[in-house]
Amino acid sequence: MRVDPLPLKRVLLAAALILLTMLAVGSFADYPISLALYHPDNPLGQLLAGFGEYPAALGLAAAGAMLLSARNREKRLVGILQVIAGCWFILSGGAMAVVLPTGYLDIPVWLATLIGVGCTGLTVWGVLILCRDADRKTVLRVAVAFLLVIFADILVVNPIKIPWGRARMRLVAATAGRISCPGGSRAPSCGTH
Repeated sequence: MRVDPLPLKRVLLAAALILLTMLAVGSFADYPISLALYHPDNPLGQLLAGFGEYPAALGLAAAGAMLLSARNREKRLVGILQVIAGCWFILSGGAMAVVLPTGYLDIPVWLATLIGVGCTGLTVWGVLILCRDADRKTVLRVAVAFLLVIFADILVVNPIKIPWGRARMRLVAATAGRISCPGGSRAPSCGTH
């Protein structure tokens, strides 16, 4: 008897609704939370800000590794397209992992590259090991789920934050009182430091 590793559709739907609600609420509530936690003099805040977007970068790399692992070996063209897409997602995730921390942390390029490439390489290696004996269709479903979550985040968060004028915390910290917050107030008065 074959067991489907994915949960029931109603469980997936409930999880999706909860995550979308949290994403929407977080898009508005993260500004005061970020102001309270992130400060240029706080090393932990800088570290969290620098590596806070790593899940998306490593998620892309993981999805790429899953596409490589589950490539179609019967249909050559489909398999080649999966390899190309898998490599693209791994390279994109790796590039993000290298570049993202440099917006917050004053670290040498070689160190950012070493950390980004190392984390991406470990992610790809671990995913390939986990997927080695897994069912190809299940691996493809999980890869698609990873990509949907990452792209849904981009498609939901950016249309909310960009028109709202929500600045990144590095910009708020760098320009102190010169940035307007939602509602027209100045950055230092948007929340506590």
